[in-house]
Amino acid sequence: MSGFTKGPWTFVPWHIEEGPPAVRAPEGWLIATTSSDADATLIALAPEMLEALEEVRKLVADFAVSGFTDPDLGMKLYENQAQLSALIARARGAEA
Repeated sequence: MSGFTKGPWTFVPWHIEEGPPAVRAPEGWLIATTSSDADATLIALAPEMLEALEEVRKLVADFAVSGFTDPDLGMKLYENQAQLSALIARARGAEA
């Protein structure tokens, strides 16, 4: 992953002493500040979402090459779909 700070990124909620909602890198560097916890949460999930989407893209391509008949690839796609669903739920505010 070149071009941006490696994840995982951490959501930091608004705090009276520390300021607006933020997203921090593993080393503590500031990635972004936002005006809402929801926006910061979504931004913090970006590296995980990108990784999951890249995996789905690879699995779909491999599954297509197999003629959509490889049961192992089908199961991996199903498992990845569950991971994507969990990420979407977290982005929408559900607890991890």
